[in-house]
Amino acid sequence: MRRVTALPTLSVGLGYRPQFRAELFENRPCVDFLEIIADQYFDAPPEKLAELDLLRAHFPLVPHGLDLSLGSVDGLDEVHVDKFARLIERIDPPWWSEHLCFTRAGGVAIGHLAALPLTRAALDTVERNVERLRRKIEAPLILENVTTVVAVPGAEMDSAEFLSRALERTGCGWLCDVANLHADAVNHGVDLEAGFPRWPWERVVQIHFAGGRWRGDVLIDSHDSPTAEAVWALFERVAAVAPVKAAILERDEKIPLFTELLDELERARRILAAAPPRVDAPPIADAEREGRNAVGMSPPTPNDLMATQNTLARLFTDGGFRETYFDHAGETSASKDLAALDRESVALFAESLANKRVADGRKTLPWTAKALGNDFARLLRPALGGPAPPRRHADDAATVVARMEKDPTVPTWILDLARYELGFVAAATPGLVCTAKRLRWPPARLVRAAQEGGHPGPLKSCFAVWLRWPNGALRHLVF
Repeated sequence: MRRVTALPTLSVGLGYRPQFRAELFENRPCVDFLEIIADQYFDAPPEKLAELDLLRAHFPLVPHGLDLSLGSVDGLDEVHVDKFARLIERIDPPWWSEHLCFTRAGGVAIGHLAALPLTRAALDTVERNVERLRRKIEAPLILENVTTVVAVPGAEMDSAEFLSRALERTGCGWLCDVANLHADAVNHGVDLEAGFPRWPWERVVQIHFAGGRWRGDVLIDSHDSPTAEAVWALFERVAAVAPVKAAILERDEKIPLFTELLDELERARRILAAAPPRVDAPPIADAEREGRNAVGMSPPTPNDLMATQNTLARLFTDGGFRETYFDHAGETSASKDLAALDRESVALFAESLANKRVADGRKTLPWTAKALGNDFARLLRPALGGPAPPRRHADDAATVVARMEKDPTVPTWILDLARYELGFVAAATPGLVCTAKRLRWPPARLVRAAQEGGHPGPLKSCFAVWLRWPNGALRHLVF
């Protein structure tokens, strides 16, 4: 058992994104540590692992998980846990983090972070899953609060009590996302200041801060704008009462000049420096935590939680099921509580899943997305019905290219560019030795055309080849 105060102080850092790697190293003294998306390094090709080793050689790293689904009544995916355990063994972080949510149910991958029902059964599930995690991962775990786009009916407590109980029962620290707290307060009409003393501030280890955007009267946690003043005010309020060891700026879309990110880091650094020291923090559990184990916990989770999660997963990912469900006022639900679900919020969450996949697709095929503009979303969105596939980034990229090939309005050179970028995606597939593409223009001219908004000029056929050597190194040739 380690107390929060015994964990190292990392100060202020960035959620690492490859788009700003060059600027990051040019400004290395201004960034104290990095948070990496752990899932991006599972089954990674050697060049991605080389990137990880490079980052670790120059910055302290904290891995942040997206898809363990700690609140899933189905239990943990042991293969996924093993991959996480190997990553943590490789980088030896002071702690690691995951979300207090579920991302799959009933065999359906949701593809994003779904809020848990605020019930005792959900707490039992989280505790059981965390205890099983600790059999394989020794590093301290901290849990992040997610935004609640869909408030699940049948709550037995409010968010503050649910989080407090979850952290107490698991022995975890808190990754306090102040942007998420603010968004939930705004969207659900909660007076955060009035209930401020009820949140478990003593368990805060790390803070997330970020900007969002409005969709009508709903504030979306989009990570695509500067941190709002209201979020900065909450950051200061939390830092004044919590034993904060670290803070991370998240920026996923519309990434600005790197100097603007550094300005936000410096502001966060000043806030933490002005906060009073805290010494009365509770212990944060590691693999040696004493207490109830999986055998001595509460009885198995009731079937109604399983029915609730299974229904929600289908509502979020299956448009046909969603329409039928709400047209019949929830008669199709195995959980009577879900009959009171808000149709608009469910539709909004489903739309946010599609938007996230489109945004991820733009990162996978960046030059193609730039060349296509709004047509990129037009081509991909109709194909996003149903659960997220296991390799959704690669599958969605292949889907875009396949739809481009059938669309006569797509310029031929942009299709060539998309096929070229898809070659890099294919080359990262585990076990693939060789892939090749025949192009009508040289890749350099295609990329320049996308970058400058022009045309690659006269046809000049070539072949692009990707070879994976026995030692794992990737060789790329154009001739």
